[in-house]
Amino acid sequence: MLPPKKTVCGFPELVLALALLACAAKAAPDTASLEAIRHCRDFIRQTQLPDGAFRVNTTGEVLRIWPYFGNVGACALLVAHRLEPQPEDLVRVRRWLDWYAAHQRADGNIPDFSGKPTSYAPSPKREAIDVYPPTYLSALRSYQQAQPEGLPAAELLKRAGQALHAIEAALDPADDLTWSSLPHLYKYPMDNVDVCIGLLDGARLLEALGAREQAERCRAMVGRTSAAIAQFWLPDTGHFAWAKGTSPKVRTFEKPYPDGVINIYLAGVIDPPPPPQLWDNLRRQFGTAPRLTPDLWLLAARRCGTPEQIKEHTAAAIQRVNSGAIDLQTASRLLLALAGDAAEPVRVPMKLTATRSTKQEPTAESAQANKSK
Repeated sequence: MLPPKKTVCGFPELVLALALLACAAKAAPDTASLEAIRHCRDFIRQTQLPDGAFRVNTTGEVLRIWPYFGNVGACALLVAHRLEPQPEDLVRVRRWLDWYAAHQRADGNIPDFSGKPTSYAPSPKREAIDVYPPTYLSALRSYQQAQPEGLPAAELLKRAGQALHAIEAALDPADDLTWSSLPHLYKYPMDNVDVCIGLLDGARLLEALGAREQAERCRAMVGRTSAAIAQFWLPDTGHFAWAKGTSPKVRTFEKPYPDGVINIYLAGVIDPPPPPQLWDNLRRQFGTAPRLTPDLWLLAARRCGTPEQIKEHTAAAIQRVNSGAIDLQTASRLLLALAGDAAEPVRVPMKLTATRSTKQEPTAESAQANKSK
């Protein structure tokens, strides 16, 4: 008998094919999850206005546009497109990316908007402004992957450069973290993880466009900010401080929000996964808290939980979708969570230390000074 034909690394063709099929099966959502993903995709589509903006809800005379949610929604549509190609969704995402660019300020930042469906204007209230440019970078990179010729390279470089400039300006040189917004005077690890994710996506986009120097700047910032986020870890109690500020309350682990939400979010995105103590603490303290939504539990379970727990939280996420109690943010996050590995989630490298840093906390005065720059 002739020996089997060899291919990559000496594997027989049949073995290699079976291995590839196994990987594909692992990454693909099951039937129930896929149906829920379709429902979320259809909801996100309904939130888009004729000019390309995504509104928070699909109905009502009061209109709100939060660019952070729009960016996440665009990324979710692109993941759905990866699972079931729908060319019209590429058009929808392009319209959003163009709307964002048209409403961006010269410094790379963008305000929230409010008003009516027929007329809206910039809102004086801006929440978590530090995550708008990073999530735009993620949306640009996802779109470039799905539609390499969709935006000219020069335009992609221009838009990515504006977002990168805004991120660099927002990072406090004192500790390489961003302030969420001036009224809060807090630095949230959750927001700063989103900054890292956007910078990692930005680095990959810029590398694909040949802008290696800018890509290296992105990765260098990730290294510094990730190390700063690691200092939020409280090894004695097995959780993260939920903010960096002037009050000792930022180290509590009592309220579902912000304490629980921020900790469960980090559990789902850092690499390697956090110590098992955090997952155990989350389940014990917040296992029945509605504020910790199914998408957060599912993302964290994929990193920290057992197969049975992943099934449990997948079922809860599907139930939430079917309940109809969703908006742009929840529909987008549920879609991404249910897609699992098919979403190609970005992990933030982070080494947690066994002892706490004694680095001085920033003051309200330093926050005001940084915001006035």
